Amino acid sequence: MIDKAFVLISVLQGDATAMRLSDLSRRTRLPKSTTHRMLHALIDAGVVERNGTLYQIAVKDTKREPSSNIPGELIRGVAPYLGDLLMHTRLTTSLATLNGRDVEFLQRVYGHQDLWLPSDESGRGPALDTAAGRALLAYDRAAALRAAQLAGLGPDDVAQLDGKLMGIRQNGYSVGHHSCGATCLAVPLLLPGCPALALTVRGSTKSVDHDRTLYWLRRVADIIMRELRRDVILAATTNKPSSNLRVPRQRRAQFSGHVAIP
Repeated sequence: MIDKAFVLISVLQGDATAMRLSDLSRRTRLPKSTTHRMLHALIDAGVVERNGTLYQIAVKDTKREPSSNIPGELIRGVAPYLGDLLMHTRLTTSLATLNGRDVEFLQRVYGHQDLWLPSDESGRGPALDTAAGRALLAYDRAAALRAAQLAGLGPDDVAQLDGKLMGIRQNGYSVGHHSCGATCLAVPLLLPGCPALALTVRGSTKSVDHDRTLYWLRRVADIIMRELRRDVILAATTNKPSSNLRVPRQRRAQFSGHVAIP
């Protein structure tokens, strides 16, 4: 297995360009299923990165977009709800936003039986390959096209991506599965006057009860958006700067005190 991994790395390094799975399988003379399995093992190890249908050697991107400028007040206001969501699902919860071609995780609360992913170390991941990223791209056509262009997707791949994003808009949530055995669900938090954010829950696939997890994810997201909507209206009627948007502490306490696990 190690020999096969080195063969893949050698081809990717020698070609110096991103390659498709079929091209890598042909160049390495490995079965496509084996190539796919090895690539995802290398991705989990942080050696290879995937952008859409293309694979390349992972490099430190010194020219990537700077950290997002989401107001700290907004992050601190939403952060306690991550704890509430963890309490009801017992899974790792995150708050994320788009940043260039990546999705950036602004805040994360870990569950006891979480699985480590590369984004835990970097704080970000390719938007096209994450549930949080796709949940946000589904509602931002310009950002989706930009991400597809940066990933080198062709017309057929873009059409396929459009179909997936349409499905996310219709369902109202996104699901992602990782080769390490983790499953992630994400819903967007979209309000006029507020930066686009995504609320996510993840855990080992065997520990994620899809229907129950989605119920709590949607319920907490609805409460967050309701509270933020009040602040947006308050800002509009009092000329309060939008950077000061927050969820008041007394209203957060109401949520924690009145929601019981069915």
